[in-house]
Amino acid sequence: MLNNALAGFNCTMFAYGQTGAGKSYSFVGYGVNKGILPIVSTEIFSKVRAEQSDNHVFQIGCSYMEIYGCGLRGRGG
Repeated sequence: MLNNALAGFNCTMFAYGQTGAGKSYSFVGYGVNKGILPIVSTEIFSKVRAEQSDNHVFQIGCSYMEIYGCGLRGRGG
């Protein structure tokens, strides 16, 4: 997925499951145990720094949404 994102494709990650199943832990992590989002973010920005030039410009956007109890709460965007 990371390679596709860096190639210019839109990517989506989705987690579904009951409360306490580990969705937030998997995505965000806790303490020294990083989740998918911080790991991927670090990798994206490392690759951008390595490949950025006057002829190669990157545009990065990220949204995080949580649907809980029939309500939608946005994170960033």
